[in-house]
Amino acid sequence: MLKNLTVQDVILTISGFNRDGELLPVSIIKSCFSDLKDAAIEIYSGSGAIKYLTREDERRFFMAYNASRIHMSNYISSLEPGDSAEHVSHIYAMIIGARNDLSLCNNWLVRKCINKFFNANNEYAMQKREECYGDVYDSLLNAVRMFDYVRGNKFSTYAYIAINHALYKVPRDDKSLYVDGDGCYDTDTGNWVSLESQMVSEEVECSSERMNIIADIVHSGFNVPDLDISGIDKDILVLHIDPRNNFTNLEIGRMFNLCRETVRMRKVRGLKKVESYIERKMVKK
Repeated sequence: MLKNLTVQDVILTISGFNRDGELLPVSIIKSCFSDLKDAAIEIYSGSGAIKYLTREDERRFFMAYNASRIHMSNYISSLEPGDSAEHVSHIYAMIIGARNDLSLCNNWLVRKCINKFFNANNEYAMQKREECYGDVYDSLLNAVRMFDYVRGNKFSTYAYIAINHALYKVPRDDKSLYVDGDGCYDTDTGNWVSLESQMVSEEVECSSERMNIIADIVHSGFNVPDLDISGIDKDILVLHIDPRNNFTNLEIGRMFNLCRETVRMRKVRGLKKVESYIERKMVKK
């Protein structure tokens, strides 16, 4: 039993699941989780014939994973003041175990994306691949938690986007180049390039200036002078760009009593106004 289980842990575990998903019997869920653990061991170790989850198995395991969170949510909702919540820890441990097993089954995707992002065969690229592994793997765990199997998409497609999104947020070194003879290593990509191709240009300076303006807008929550965006549009953009959120347009729409298409149109309209504001600021400078 998990003695240090907190309310925040429980809420995080059951957040993001499909409440309209199929509620499976506990015996079927346990059977699915047992098969999932065996598949995870085979895939991760590479010792068996299974290399990837089939589409059918993937859907079955995610269905059981979602159903287990429905059970947990229902159990918590049925508790009365003074009732013992010991059973919550057992359900929680089962859910976390399934989440970890689903992540292990797709660990190959993390390595594939990292190796593609830092694709150079040098010491810096190797070091960077190891340093960012933990943060990128966390994005896979979050993708498992937020994935909705009902939509019919393959999990690897959803996880690939989430992992690459995390890779682009990997902290960069202050100095982007390591000089080596007549060339240098670009620490952003890990690739070796000639010094001639790394001449500082006006385009690079312009890009840096643009990023500074964007950072100011984001940090202010889109509350900057001369940026004409309504209150709801600002809130939608904040939810859209916040890396801690994985809300879909439909989920954002439910917060503001709007349909999914209206949220998308407001988002596009707001981003166009932001783009126009950035262009005006750069012209003034």
